[in-house]
Amino acid sequence: DAVLKAGHGRIQCSFSREAGRLTRYHMLDTDTGMAWADGRWDFLLAVEHNGNTLNATEATLSEGASSSTMKDNSWQFTLTPRFDNESSSVCAMMLEIRTPATGEWLEERLILRNTGRSKLRITAFRAMLSRSLPDRDVMCFPVPFESCHSRPQPVSLRENVSYECNRDGAVLLSGNAGLVIARHPTSLEEEPHFVGVKRTEHGFSLAGIARGVPEGRTYIELKPGECQDWGVTRYTPYRGSLEDGLLRYRDFMAHCGVKLPVNYSPPINYCIYYECGERYHHPKLMEGLKYAVETGCTLLYTDQGWEDYFGSGRWDTTRLGKLDEFVETAKKAGLRVGVLVGLHTDSYVWPRRFSRRDAAGN
Repeated sequence: DAVLKAGHGRIQCSFSREAGRLTRYHMLDTDTGMAWADGRWDFLLAVEHNGNTLNATEATLSEGASSSTMKDNSWQFTLTPRFDNESSSVCAMMLEIRTPATGEWLEERLILRNTGRSKLRITAFRAMLSRSLPDRDVMCFPVPFESCHSRPQPVSLRENVSYECNRDGAVLLSGNAGLVIARHPTSLEEEPHFVGVKRTEHGFSLAGIARGVPEGRTYIELKPGECQDWGVTRYTPYRGSLEDGLLRYRDFMAHCGVKLPVNYSPPINYCIYYECGERYHHPKLMEGLKYAVETGCTLLYTDQGWEDYFGSGRWDTTRLGKLDEFVETAKKAGLRVGVLVGLHTDSYVWPRRFSRRDAAGN
């Protein structure tokens, strides 16, 4: 019964409201004419509250002017999850949409607040845009790419009917219409949330909050009045190639501070961890040395001992020969050698005589 619009310039989005519920979320690139979202808002919230399990797949958009407040190119919408077996509200959400004056990109942020009087445990959360399959195929390239076994290639969302990825970011491309999806980096103390792209029965879904509860955790607990901020996802439409999209992703991360120092010039490092198969042997060391020289490396890094135990660092002379002799051979070839040294590791894989001990014998 109503359509609310946010954004201006190149990228625009609109929300459809039916009987108060936020149902559809559209995102349009006005330059290429590509609608990157044209379907229902794929929303899921599961919580535990006062011993009850509550599930919501819809949210109500608050009535009145307060439901959409614009300030400094930012639109804020207040949403109330509609739980299937609970009439009273136990939480509220704020959806913020932000664009610059040029309209080059659009950022989305979701925050959930515990409005109840007791603890709230979030056991599942998802908020994704959906897109029907267009006439032209849509290719997805997760960032970073998912496999190191072959040259990475973008994935056809038309052909791969069970495709799903959760990565730091993604580039979508249909013809020369592209979309870069990136997350604002979090601090090292915070758990990251990943960009998700998933093939569905009639199309695909995409978002920065595909898994609101990080992998390895069963819930997020909020005390009364506390908030869960799922951070910021940026959508940047562009016209061009896959490489153009990847460069835009890199530039955005560099703008956020994720980049190498200006004068960073490390030695080129060739690690032979993946070359040695089940166990290290001297012929494999020499083969790795040859590859390193041919590649123009200045440092050969050996990760010896991993076949014994993670972080072992043990140089087994029966299989590898004498370390001093290998270092000398590498030196004559123009290479320095980096040798893994296990300073802290479980020592049961080592003979006791290998361990350094302090004055107390530890």
